Amino acid sequence: MTYTGDTGPSPLITDLARGVDVFVCDASYPVDVPAADADYLGSARLAGEYAAAAGAGRLVLAHLMPDVDADAAVAAVAAAFTGPVHVARPGLVLAAE
Repeated sequence: MTYTGDTGPSPLITDLARGVDVFVCDASYPVDVPAADADYLGSARLAGEYAAAAGAGRLVLAHLMPDVDADAAVAAVAAAFTGPVHVARPGLVLAAE
């Protein structure tokens, strides 16, 4: 398992998540991160790109902003990652595959 916490874009994230079963990644916004936050927060689309490049088994989108539509975030992932996608919520339990 790899967990990014809040993070801006970095090529090192793919290395960090290489081959993990579960990748929990900051996805504060579905696609576009406001310029003021771009160095510190990520998007669901970028999380999907990282997960695909790393060969992650599953992706869990974390830290969505309160007004972000979770379905829009999951849809943004589909541009790059075809594996299972979950949205982090209180009580989320993932069974081993």
